[in-house]
Amino acid sequence: MGAGLTLRRAISDLQQTPPGAVRDALVRRVIELHHDRRAHGTRAPEDEDELMRSLPFVEELERRCRTEGTHLALVRIVERRLHREVSAPERDALRERLDHLGESALDAALDLDPAALEAWLARGLS
Repeated sequence: MGAGLTLRRAISDLQQTPPGAVRDALVRRVIELHHDRRAHGTRAPEDEDELMRSLPFVEELERRCRTEGTHLALVRIVERRLHREVSAPERDALRERLDHLGESALDAALDLDPAALEAWLARGLS
């Protein structure tokens, strides 16, 4: 993906794409490329950074990606600590815990011994 005018045209095209999974996938790829270029020392011009920050749907997708990634991490931690897969209702309970407690839910999952973690998880199912 290019910078400057090329990026502006791509973003303009994305904004005209109907909301949904296709646009989310395309925007996710633009974000990945943008972050990759910055991480590898290929600094984007300041106006490119400003353009990326000015797009509400980009910010929303980034937030959703972070939230989903944190939920997946929490599920994985709980599964590893309990030595079993969590059920669909337990996954939903973990999402609610994450929504309510934020990232401190990760700390709780790491700090509790398996029996206490099992009880903590069961409280979310009632």
